[in-house]
Amino acid sequence: MAASASAPIPPYLRSRVNNSGNINLTLGCSTVGGNSGDFEITQCPGAVVPAGSQNVQFRCTPGSEGAKATTLRLATNDFDEATVDYNLLCNGTMPEFDPDPVNGTAQDFGSVEIFTSSDSKIIAIGNSGSEDLLVTTCQLAGGESTEFSLSGCPASVAPGGSAALSLACEPTSVGPRSTSLDIVTNDPSSGAASYALLCEGIYPEEIFIHDFE
Repeated sequence: MAASASAPIPPYLRSRVNNSGNINLTLGCSTVGGNSGDFEITQCPGAVVPAGSQNVQFRCTPGSEGAKATTLRLATNDFDEATVDYNLLCNGTMPEFDPDPVNGTAQDFGSVEIFTSSDSKIIAIGNSGSEDLLVTTCQLAGGESTEFSLSGCPASVAPGGSAALSLACEPTSVGPRSTSLDIVTNDPSSGAASYALLCEGIYPEEIFIHDFE
């Protein structure tokens, strides 16, 4: 039996098993020790015919950040090489949603004259992880959502980066106005944030003009 590692075909790696004998080579595949749960064997042919070859295919599927290692073990009926081991290594990466202000902090725009716009408030969508943060949802929902505006929602944020989401209240009626800002990302551990947005619609200040004669 001869085995060789081939070039990666993302997200997989392959090991090619050749049978130079004159009977079927039986083959069993397993991961042994270390972080074996972070690796997956996706193809193990079971047998290789004489003068034939087959691929064993595997990949790293890390469940957390950091270095991962295990052993890929091929067990066969070859009397000279009953087992062959390969060291498998990878580094787990993931995004980390880091909003500022923190999730759940109410954003109150105060009193705003109707048919005008408040000063803007900024929510920073930060990524303190080691992989691109993808923003899948960025929306206003419920209440008087049409009386608030948002702009600058990014499609993605690079590791160590940040993007500014701008918010404003634009009331069209007098009285309390509210809605919710919902942000959803691909951070697998804490990927969502929600903020209550508030303002008070008021009438424009009256201006009295006195005519002195």
